[in-house]
Amino acid sequence: MFESEWLLVQVASPKYLLAMKLRASRDERDLDDAVLLFNKVGFTTAQECIDLLTATYTTGQLLPRHRYMCEEVAVRAQSRRDAPNSGAVKNT
Repeated sequence: MFESEWLLVQVASPKYLLAMKLRASRDERDLDDAVLLFNKVGFTTAQECIDLLTATYTTGQLLPRHRYMCEEVAVRAQSRRDAPNSGAVKNT
């Protein structure tokens, strides 16, 4: 958060940003961002993504592509964690 006398800028939490990226699932960039955020928040399974989406958005707004996106993000995130010198973000 940035605050000055005349301006207050707030940023969404990493979990909320992840939910937005998963729901939008627009292109490869959203997928890459989601993988980074997935690791940042400490998720390890696709089910955690699905649970995040269902907690953030109404079930009627979720489509099969959202489940696919969660599964793909979990696989790519695991690959990044397993890669030597991957630069994966560690949850601290």
